[in-house]
Amino acid sequence: MPESYPLERVLSCPTLPTLPGVAMQVLELTRDPNVTIVKLAKLVQSDPSLSAKILRTVNSSFFGLSQPCSKIDRALSLLGLNTIKSLVLGFTLVEGTRGVDGESGLDLTAHWRRAVYSASAARHIALESKRCDPDEAFTGAMLQDIGMMAAIVAMPDRYGPLLTSHGAEHDSLPAVERERFGFDHAEVGAALAKNWHLPELYVAAIAYHHHPADAPAEVRPLAEVVWLGMLVAEAMSATGKGSTDARFLMTASQWLKVEPDKLGPVLKKIADGAAELAKAFEREVGARPNISAIMAQASEQMINAQISAQTQADQLSRANQDLTKQATTDALTGAFNRNALDSEFPALFVRAMSSGESLGVLFMDADKFKSVNDAHGHPAGDAVLIELSNRARAAVDSATGGKGRVYRYGGEEFVAVLPRAGKERAAQIAEQVRSAVEAEAFDLSRVPGAAPSIRVTASIGYAWSEPGTSGAPISPEALLKLADEGVYQAKQAGRNCVRTVQGVQPVVAGTIPAVATGSTPSGPTVLLVEDDALSARLIQAALTKAGAGTVLWAARADEACRQLSSSSAIGVVVCDYHLGDRTALDVIGTVRATPSRLSVPVVVVTCSEDSRVREESLNAGAAAFWTKGEMCADLAGWCKRILSELSARRAA
Repeated sequence: MPESYPLERVLSCPTLPTLPGVAMQVLELTRDPNVTIVKLAKLVQSDPSLSAKILRTVNSSFFGLSQPCSKIDRALSLLGLNTIKSLVLGFTLVEGTRGVDGESGLDLTAHWRRAVYSASAARHIALESKRCDPDEAFTGAMLQDIGMMAAIVAMPDRYGPLLTSHGAEHDSLPAVERERFGFDHAEVGAALAKNWHLPELYVAAIAYHHHPADAPAEVRPLAEVVWLGMLVAEAMSATGKGSTDARFLMTASQWLKVEPDKLGPVLKKIADGAAELAKAFEREVGARPNISAIMAQASEQMINAQISAQTQADQLSRANQDLTKQATTDALTGAFNRNALDSEFPALFVRAMSSGESLGVLFMDADKFKSVNDAHGHPAGDAVLIELSNRARAAVDSATGGKGRVYRYGGEEFVAVLPRAGKERAAQIAEQVRSAVEAEAFDLSRVPGAAPSIRVTASIGYAWSEPGTSGAPISPEALLKLADEGVYQAKQAGRNCVRTVQGVQPVVAGTIPAVATGSTPSGPTVLLVEDDALSARLIQAALTKAGAGTVLWAARADEACRQLSSSSAIGVVVCDYHLGDRTALDVIGTVRATPSRLSVPVVVVTCSEDSRVREESLNAGAAAFWTKGEMCADLAGWCKRILSELSARRAA
């Protein structure tokens, strides 16, 4: 638990560092964009000691002037207001903290080393990367740890022991401070900077120098440069840690567009600049860093970090692949599962349609599978499903060069999607899969209690979408439904065979001729009024199989009315209730308005469960009314009933 020591108590300490009057006046003057160099120079020169230190620093190699500068106004002209302001703040900060006791627990040498190395690094990085103003970066870096000074002055008996126990790893210090006190030195420093009325840029640089990503967008570049300056200072200290080195090396190389192993000269310039600053500020900062050793350590740590990151990425990739496989693979058979089909098939369909390619679909159902479970047990049934999947997948892979995919649809049903397979190719592959299933008995010798082997066959339906084909399915659902209907036809044909309902009847407005059977159709002529082409095709196939003669199709109510007026052969009308902007009631009205059509029964079907629709249809004269759910529950029986009962009613 954090100690009960509020931040306000730290800030109210009367012995906190303060800015001298000259620094406050410089800040006030530089807030005025129209301030003259003469006025600012006169103010700085009013403090001879400060003026001398600034001139000495300006003439050092840190600024690299081409010729010596002997006057403040000349320095201002050459370097600008921001540079002089940053030096004034730097020197007054040093003077204002001279009273801090080095025995309190704060390592003053390490503190000032971090300050001057950070300032030198931040200014150099800002100059080279152009991410922010170099002088603002210099000042922000110098001030970043002023909160530590304030904390050690305000609560030496608490903060000093924390610094002593924590050690020299500065980057992790804020977390320790927050755990102990509920606030960290960055918060203290930012609050102190506000009390001093420093510009908001400096307040932000102090507040976010440990976590610049959280800084507001307008001040984030400055906070990032100050943060990187801190990392460089940590790397160049005698106690810098390898993990910090790796981050500074990688970040600096990105910002400065320099290969990591070429950063040695950059570090030397920073170290030279820091030495000049330490001399100007009259601060002891320890020995110069060994640049070669730092680069070697940092390079090693960066390589280790990259290896670790790559290892973690590989592990994450494998874990994601495993999760994806679990989510899309049927646990029993190893085929792709229904979820995979539902998510992948629509995209495959759209891709094929947009690129003008064919797409084939197989729907496979194991014949009499229930008898396998009943006679040999469910373990035997599982073994059969596994082998069924293996044979289907092997056949599809061989036929498509590995481009086809097999999915377990549910129970003993499987679906295969065949890219670039049109009518002929889909039929060939369907037969190859059927033959592979039938070819050899299924080995059950390892299943306790089961027969050594059994024969298994499958019924397969297929469908396709092919560019330029009239009446091609217009949706992935429609294509899959056609293949499923093919399975139904294969079952009706005796099982262990391949069938399709697609292309048997061309779906065009007008007549849908019955399937050629070698004999003249003897059943009644049916007018099918249905605005959905797929539903029309499926109902037509069922009606034809049930014994209908010719099936006429009208997609709209007005087309149906015209056909009723022109053809005397229509024996039954099957009409969807909803027909765009009209309904089945309009078709019933046409039938009832024509004396010769009064005996023609009209059957109304609809998706609606609304009882009012049923009542309206029957009151208008419909002979029967079914929902499409009732119709699909037994489509074959429904068709036979229409053709037998209603045709008989008309004849009577």
